[in-house]
Amino acid sequence: GSEYLPSISVYQTATNVSLAGPFTRSTFGSGSMSKSSRSTIDLLGEGIPDTSMHEITSVLYMQKEEAREQLTKQDLMKTIDVYLTETETFCFLDIPVEMISVDSPEAEDVKKQNEAYVLLCKERAGNDRFVERMVQTFNGAPKSKEVQSEKINIKDAGVTATLWDMHDTFQAMDFEDQIKQEKAQQVTVPESKIATMKSYSQSTSVGSSVEDESHSSCSADSESVIIVQVPVDVDYDTEELMNNEKLHQNLVIMERVIMENIFQTKLAAYRQLPVLTTEEEVVGRSEDMDQASGLIAVVVPSIEHLWSYSCNLTADRNVSSMVWNTQNPDLLAVGYGEFEYTNQKGGLVCCWSLKNPMWPERIYTCENGVTALDFSTVHPNLLAVGMYDGTVALYNLCELSALPALDSSDSLNMHTGPVWQLKWIEQDRLSKGDEKVETLISISADGRITKWHLGKGLEATDLMRIKRLGFQQSNKLMEKEKRIEALISRQAPGMCFDFNPNDTNIYLAGTEEG
Repeated sequence: GSEYLPSISVYQTATNVSLAGPFTRSTFGSGSMSKSSRSTIDLLGEGIPDTSMHEITSVLYMQKEEAREQLTKQDLMKTIDVYLTETETFCFLDIPVEMISVDSPEAEDVKKQNEAYVLLCKERAGNDRFVERMVQTFNGAPKSKEVQSEKINIKDAGVTATLWDMHDTFQAMDFEDQIKQEKAQQVTVPESKIATMKSYSQSTSVGSSVEDESHSSCSADSESVIIVQVPVDVDYDTEELMNNEKLHQNLVIMERVIMENIFQTKLAAYRQLPVLTTEEEVVGRSEDMDQASGLIAVVVPSIEHLWSYSCNLTADRNVSSMVWNTQNPDLLAVGYGEFEYTNQKGGLVCCWSLKNPMWPERIYTCENGVTALDFSTVHPNLLAVGMYDGTVALYNLCELSALPALDSSDSLNMHTGPVWQLKWIEQDRLSKGDEKVETLISISADGRITKWHLGKGLEATDLMRIKRLGFQQSNKLMEKEKRIEALISRQAPGMCFDFNPNDTNIYLAGTEEG
């Protein structure tokens, strides 16, 4: 039995060797063994000398499945210690907390945002309006772009002031001040001459009893008065004088008074007011009435010409449009422009008033002929002007500037044909119910009815494009070519339009074709 035991242990050693699979070294010439095989050799073959193991040069190893160890009752009763350790924490999203001081200007906004977030979290629970879902954000691939800018040109500029130039400049300034002081001294009257003027006034008030004495004193004093009244040549700044606002106001008032005296009779007839007459005119009329008292008066209907709005600026110009101001019925705006393309020249807008029928109150020159005018109802100082090239301009009559306050020359949706009519319309604002807002509507020869917004400049929105159908053929030809040819249509030039007074959303448009 003792001889059989070593042979069994050697066999077990050869069969219980575990291989590492396909990633181990070659099975031939390898001397590696598992721990289980080595432990078996140590337990069962303690009597076998070590020299027998060194003599084996090549061993064929065979893989064998390990059998499960059968646990006994004593093994099950043993106490086993199990240690649980925490793995490393991986952070996928980290939003650091931002702290803001209470005294900072942003503290109030942050408090409002936090309160709104807390309120949102409270309302979210059990609310059907909030749905949880996962969202993943994809970041676009970065792109490299190159930008080339124009070369910045730099220029050096220098100015040299010599000593003699500065000396001459200051000498000229001192010379001008000296001349002004001399002129001021010449204008002032000395006290001796003032006394002479007083004596002259006293001598002229003396009675006829001392006529000789007063005459002699008057002749003596008159010489002194003549010396005082000698005009002094004072150089006034003409440009400064013409730009004086007070002088302009006084001239306007004087001009209106003169015009009222000239046109008083005609203006009174226009207003149906009594005519102001002098005593001589009243006496002359009374004599004429006495002579004609015996005659039978016969009233014949007639038209009396009162006046004409014309001046040298409007000579040989075509009147294209007219409109009365909505608030001031005495103010009439007249547009001048040609209707034919071959006769086009610069346009003109004149605002005439009854205060001066001979010269307009406002004059606006335009690059193209004026074709349409209209005053705003809400803002009577705004005048809309339509031109032959499709431009729409707004002029503010309260300003003295001759340039338009707004125009559509820079608009991408401007008219491409003549603007034949303009009109201010009050329409309901959709966002605020009954409140109405005034808008400008235009119709043009390009077949468009456009609505203009004044919020940010003149922005255009097309309300309608007028279409014109082609010539209709006979019924037989239409039946034959119905499937072959399509209906041809194009835009019809718009000439005029009118809105319903009760509902401004309803309007009629007139075209060139009738």
